[in-house]
Amino acid sequence: MGGLTVTIGERLLPLFFASPGQINPQLPSDLGAGDQTLVVHAEDQPDATGRFTVQRNAPGLFYRQVGSKAYLVALHSDGSLATPKSPARCGERITALGTGFGPYQVQPLDGFAVLSPGTNKLADHTQLIFEGKIIEPEFAGAATGRVGMVAFRFPIADPLPVAATIEIKARVNGHESNTALLPLE
Repeated sequence: MGGLTVTIGERLLPLFFASPGQINPQLPSDLGAGDQTLVVHAEDQPDATGRFTVQRNAPGLFYRQVGSKAYLVALHSDGSLATPKSPARCGERITALGTGFGPYQVQPLDGFAVLSPGTNKLADHTQLIFEGKIIEPEFAGAATGRVGMVAFRFPIADPLPVAATIEIKARVNGHESNTALLPLE
């Protein structure tokens, strides 16, 4: 990574992606709430410093931009993306991905991919919302094979319509995520 490091205070953060235009560190799971300062160190460059506020729940759903539209990063059971050309089907179980949903009942190790599916559930109750209707996920917790990501597994069933592209968001402890689109067959 060319001597790149990211720190908060004296703590070195795990990096799970870095490119010339983007750095993805994982914040420590035990980082206290309140104002924090993050410092990016790169060889032969001045340090870049940023301040931010940590809170227990700051949910965000991952999406991919297609033109001017934000489509939910949602996976079919075979791991392929649900897209307008491959929409989620009635009766299928979809897995959506996000971050910032708070602690887990059993905290996975920071900086390491979660290996056992379904073991690290979120501590706080999380719901998915479509047009004001609540969708209770069958599972909400650490995403298997990924670092710092939350997975929500839910069936495509009532109250979801068919042959539509819906707006969906998540809510945890009164905090709502961004809205993203999910195409349905």
